[in-house]
Amino acid sequence: MRSSLRQRQHAPDRAMRKQARPERRSPEATQHSHPLLQLQRTLGNQAVLRLLQRDQAADKERGKWQQQLKGKSLPRAGRIVDGDTAFYVEGLIETSTFLKPYVEGKIAKTSVAKNFHTYGSDEEFQYQADKLVGKSSDPGTKVGGFYDRKSDSIHMPPRAAFGHALHEGIHKYSSIALRNAFGQFLNEGVTQYFTDRLQTEQGVEGQAKNEYGQQLACAKIVLGWLSNDEKILAEAYFQGKVGPLREAIHTKLGINDKQRTELVAKDALGAQILKKGP
Repeated sequence: MRSSLRQRQHAPDRAMRKQARPERRSPEATQHSHPLLQLQRTLGNQAVLRLLQRDQAADKERGKWQQQLKGKSLPRAGRIVDGDTAFYVEGLIETSTFLKPYVEGKIAKTSVAKNFHTYGSDEEFQYQADKLVGKSSDPGTKVGGFYDRKSDSIHMPPRAAFGHALHEGIHKYSSIALRNAFGQFLNEGVTQYFTDRLQTEQGVEGQAKNEYGQQLACAKIVLGWLSNDEKILAEAYFQGKVGPLREAIHTKLGINDKQRTELVAKDALGAQILKKGP
């Protein structure tokens, strides 16, 4: 009799515990229902969609340029800039197979013709160079032209050549990160390196005289430190991914971030790279 009573007394407790026990869900069900994970999937899908839209826009723009350039004779590198220069510079950059992985997000967004200025006299050009660049201008500024990042504008003197305009056009597709991290000297060398690569790929004949010999030599030394991996150099220059390049320079020169920053501030990093050599 007591046993039956105890069973009846404890029966409601067991029922309550059973009711209070939370419902178990499979890990799969929980994963799909969590609001943060749902948000993550949504944002991920939106990012993929944006990339697809970007690539489609780039392909459309590239196809447009291929049609417009079809059958046209390309300017020689030494030809004096004229009204068609910006057209050819942008077309050659945006149809480049070599540059495609690095400028994909900038195609259909970047216009070389926009804010492209050719001056009728040296005095006019020099006035703009002094106004926008100042006394700290690099050697090539007064010879071949310059790109002003703040106004996103290209400025060419009267006797500038097509090769000079191509150099400035490459600047327009670049990231400022490499210049900030390593200084103007190396930045100009890398710009000239990719200008030469583009000319070779696209079959632009001849050469435009420039004053970037030392800068180009510096860029080629650094490329050798990267085991000639152009991908690392291109991602640093066009996309701002300077980490691997910074690590290689630090290792070869035996310096750290603070020391590199000090060298850049004194415009002396390039000299250290040239001194170290291959």
